[in-house]
Amino acid sequence: MDSDALIGQRLGAYLIQRKLGEGAMARVYKAYHSRLRRDVAIKIIRPEVAARPGFAARFEREAQLIASLEHPHIVAVYDFGEADLGRLGTIPYLVMQYVGGGTLRDLLRNRRPLDQKLAIRYARDLARALHLAHERGIVHRDVKPQNMLLSSGPQREILLSDFGIAKLLDRRASPAVRRDRLPLPDESEEEGEPTQPELEHLQLTSAGELIGTAAYMAPEQIKRLPVDERTDIYALGVVLFQMLTGHPPFEADSAVGLLYQHVYRTAPDARTINPAVSEKLARMTARALAKAPDERFQSAAELAQALDLLLSRESEAIYPSPRDQDSGRMLAQPGRASALELAAAPEDSSAAPAQITTAPSHTETPPAATSALTSVLRPGRASIGTGTHSQTLPASLRRQIWERRWLSFALGGLVLLLLIATTLMQSPLSSWLRFLNTSGSTSEAVARPFTDTFQNNQQRWTESAPALSTAIGNGQYLITIDWTPPATYYFPYPQAVGSLPASFTLQAQMQRLAGEEENWYGIAFRLHPEGNYVSCYALVIDGAGHYALWKFDAHAAQPGTPLVLVSGTYPPRPHAPDTLEISVRGDTFTARINAVPLDFNAPTHSVSDRGGYSGGKAGLLLTGPNARFSITRFSLTVP
Repeated sequence: MDSDALIGQRLGAYLIQRKLGEGAMARVYKAYHSRLRRDVAIKIIRPEVAARPGFAARFEREAQLIASLEHPHIVAVYDFGEADLGRLGTIPYLVMQYVGGGTLRDLLRNRRPLDQKLAIRYARDLARALHLAHERGIVHRDVKPQNMLLSSGPQREILLSDFGIAKLLDRRASPAVRRDRLPLPDESEEEGEPTQPELEHLQLTSAGELIGTAAYMAPEQIKRLPVDERTDIYALGVVLFQMLTGHPPFEADSAVGLLYQHVYRTAPDARTINPAVSEKLARMTARALAKAPDERFQSAAELAQALDLLLSRESEAIYPSPRDQDSGRMLAQPGRASALELAAAPEDSSAAPAQITTAPSHTETPPAATSALTSVLRPGRASIGTGTHSQTLPASLRRQIWERRWLSFALGGLVLLLLIATTLMQSPLSSWLRFLNTSGSTSEAVARPFTDTFQNNQQRWTESAPALSTAIGNGQYLITIDWTPPATYYFPYPQAVGSLPASFTLQAQMQRLAGEEENWYGIAFRLHPEGNYVSCYALVIDGAGHYALWKFDAHAAQPGTPLVLVSGTYPPRPHAPDTLEISVRGDTFTARINAVPLDFNAPTHSVSDRGGYSGGKAGLLLTGPNARFSITRFSLTVP
């Protein structure tokens, strides 16, 4: 099949845009449904596979079953059918949800461990997805990072894909007949383990196909024993080990060597590679990797429940309390997926107070008490900023603390009364009333038009922050973000600029110099810090040609997760800056990227947010990890 011949062609209602990848059974393309305005992924089965006897009927039956797997962490199947490809004949195809954030394999390519809580969350979500498939009688049989897709949105959700080689569970088999292991040929207790040539002979000359990927295959799968849901649990254990350490538990120079180790070698303790892994998580991973299926978690639901419980314990942390600082500070806000953990509660939180601990610089943001930004973070269950659970304090000590607080309040009230009395005696009553009417006002001067080309820091932009450094001058504002968990947002904005008027246009010339495609960046406007979170709008882009208009709501059920008002694609400009422009007229927004209007509810090319935010600040939105951005121009114009 000539892949280039399909690009630009129509497959029914779908316009083929580009090839995403290929495997032994199929090629996958990105396509667009113009009437639904939806990107999709189309898997086109290879002709030699489709020509196998009985394949068409089996494909339709399995496609219908996979399409029934409706789960937020399973790639959705929208449609399937057959396409006439001329001389290639009629080829089956599958239309699936397009997930544009790459794969977990891409995230693990640098062989570095993921944030521990992110790894737990990903494994939990995948276990829940597998549980649904197992309930429907499907064993995936090829659970691996390549088949785990990441969404391109700020939450970076994980979705399981490619059930193409999954087979139906034999519901007639009783759980009682599940077997631990059978001896391989030429193996006995007296003779010891088989040699690798014997194992190679077993795997490469037996009848039928060995389905799966060597690095993630369970022992019973390798030995051709019946497989069930616990086979997928083993593979997920391999993936969890790799997320926690950056390496799979077994590595070898050949597939045969990997198969041999999966059958006969005990997986190492994850803590020997990454000491930061908790003891409980290491034990759970080892249980998932048990050689005997009866020694593993007996269902994906059991594994998901254990991970969820562990995740809730990991989330009991001390976070820095937000401080009301001046507008020259930067706001950092984590998404729902990965709050920035600064300290964890001890194993027995009822017996010992929670304490703030210090971790290496590449895994933790410094405490906000020493930073030059306001950290807007979601607090855990522990008391915020005290370092101690109130219930662990003795009653006498709590009484002393409250007595001191009341004494401070009383002294403060006395001083306030003296100040009021002095003011009344020295000024007319009318002046005092005017003071009362205006003292509670927090209104700020309306921003005036300006253009900043960053020859200096006259507008007083943020210069430093935890996990972030900047340089301003010589025509650019250079911002570097070190390691941070995904979905952590930075909102730098200038202190010298006032509150935005009702109508305005913001324009920024920006470029990502380093980082990955998932590093979103753009313009933030009508920015309001509120308690632990931020309310604002943001026009953002990524490196894969996607744009979005986001709305952060500090009062939403998930205030750290933006609402996507509009999303679409634009032609990216590799190695060149992009010019982002947002024009606001009251509640109506229009936008352009590189002077091209964005499709905001065409044909008007605008979107309205009735009763939305007003005022607020103008600034930027940037995300890490490991990214560098250059801003060479930022301007505000007022009609």
